[in-house]
Amino acid sequence: MRNYANRGKPVSDWINHQAVEWAWHCDKVNSTAERVTLVSYAKHCDERGYSGVSVRNIASTWHLHHGTVSLARDRLISARLLHKSKKRRGQTRQTKVYKLPKIAWESGLQTDALKNEKRRKSVGKVVSKPTRTTNS
Repeated sequence: MRNYANRGKPVSDWINHQAVEWAWHCDKVNSTAERVTLVSYAKHCDERGYSGVSVRNIASTWHLHHGTVSLARDRLISARLLHKSKKRRGQTRQTKVYKLPKIAWESGLQTDALKNEKRRKSVGKVVSKPTRTTNS
């Protein structure tokens, strides 16, 4: 039997692999608890970077104390690797939702395409330089 946890999609389809890869290779992480916490938030983030995994879920998955995970989450917020949002998820809306930086979840190909489009628009513009007039 397949597990359909996220809006009817199989579990293997909704893991954000790019965000997990970014979280695993992030240089700003200082401890193992911070790294596994960041990887867990990245694993559960949606296509817009929002992740609503609970501290208890992360603690049970990685066999850590929930206090260690919440301390690691606070350090990630202060390092600007996680951002607070006003959203909440879960049946009782008690699970806080955090957002990963745009670099973590945005597709690299999409970013390059947008950069090339902006470059093409800027090349097509004609910039007229003011001419100097001298009084003789």
